[in-house]
Amino acid sequence: MKLSIRYKLPAIFAILMLAAFGICILANSLLFDKFYLSKKRQMLEKNFYNMQTTLNRTDNEADILSEFEQVMNNSGISVILLDASGKVKYASTSNVNPLRNLFFEAVLRQGEDGVIHNKDYFISSIKDEANGTEYMVLVGAASDSNFLMLRVTVESIRESVAIANTFTGSIIALAAIVGVIIVFVVSKSITKPILELAAISAKMTELDFDTKYQPGYGGEIDVLGHNMNKMSHALEENISQLKSANLSLENELKEKTEIDEMRKEFLGNVSHELKTPIALIQGYAEGLKEGIADDPESRKEYCDIIIDESGRMNHMVRQLLDLNRLEMGREELSMERFDVVELIDSRVAAFDVKMKQAGVSITTKGERSAMVWSDAYKVEEVLNNYLSNAFDHVDYDNIITVTTEKMEDKTRISVFNTGNNIPDEELDKLWIKLYKSDKARTREFGGCGLGLSIVKAIMEALNNNYGVKNCDNGVIFWFEIDNG
Repeated sequence: MKLSIRYKLPAIFAILMLAAFGICILANSLLFDKFYLSKKRQMLEKNFYNMQTTLNRTDNEADILSEFEQVMNNSGISVILLDASGKVKYASTSNVNPLRNLFFEAVLRQGEDGVIHNKDYFISSIKDEANGTEYMVLVGAASDSNFLMLRVTVESIRESVAIANTFTGSIIALAAIVGVIIVFVVSKSITKPILELAAISAKMTELDFDTKYQPGYGGEIDVLGHNMNKMSHALEENISQLKSANLSLENELKEKTEIDEMRKEFLGNVSHELKTPIALIQGYAEGLKEGIADDPESRKEYCDIIIDESGRMNHMVRQLLDLNRLEMGREELSMERFDVVELIDSRVAAFDVKMKQAGVSITTKGERSAMVWSDAYKVEEVLNNYLSNAFDHVDYDNIITVTTEKMEDKTRISVFNTGNNIPDEELDKLWIKLYKSDKARTREFGGCGLGLSIVKAIMEALNNNYGVKNCDNGVIFWFEIDNG
């Protein structure tokens, strides 16, 4: 199992502290002695030049001795001034013999290896065999042919390094323990929002986008949380759009399937509609050819039937072509302003004789004048289809009523006929091409199931509403036209 980031941070910190400790020990062991001696040399050089300046500036014994004592007290450096004969003139201590002897020893050793030479002085390391103390000695020329010697004790480098390593190790170990504890506590506050974001991302993989990051930790964590919220919102929207697209695709496929079924049904209906007149025409034509109708009256009857069935086929083909043009948007509309009541009256008058012969009463009611804006020819075609449909299905009291009703910005024309109601499940199917609710009766009156499909295409081209509804004693078909 992989460690949590909460435990990784303290572990990494502890490793870094141990590495730092190792580096410090190594640097102490390899470089400390050189650094220590370098500092000692710099201290001797600085004080040498200060003493040289003082000696060149004054001959006052009190000032010189004060300077010697100050150097001794501040830096632990012993100072002695000798003349050219080796006689001690001034010293920072009353016990001058050890310093004088050390001066001569340093002069004798100045040619040995390890002695550092400068134009003004030389520096050498000398160990006092009597007490085992190691000194760093600087000897240089002072004013008036005098010689100045500065001596400083050099502690055991190895001992110092060991002490320093022990002390450094203790401090680093303590710091590491305290640091790990602090890092562990702090990492909890750092990792808490990270773990929250990890939990949110896990829910996002399960398409759960309800949980959102709550800002409050500041810095990059809040930026990351804000971006994750944005990503969650974007993913939710995209998945929602994808689902909508899938649903739309499913609906399109379903619609395509339905269209294919309708196409098959349409072809079947067309075939059925054409089959009967073609069979009649073929049968009566063969009868004429074989001389079955041998008298003029029979031949006329045969010819009339052939002509009627040919006309029926021709009418259906024309309606199919008209419907195709309307559905394809190839039929141009001729918009004009006219009185629709006058149009209704003329169509009712045209149907009046046919209605009376069949014992059907047709009347109009409602507005006696209604100016509209539309295609008069198309409106007339819709009205003719509604009147023909009403005549084909009128029953009981044999009453047809055409009503004109003015509304706010539309005029509604309704055609009512007494008779049987249409089953509710078939109301929406009436507008389908070649669909006939009462197939036997439609055939009886010469219909082919295209009239209401043409009405639908015309009204949709005119961008107006249309419909059908059942009444207590009959059926009402209606359509609307824009007021003019």
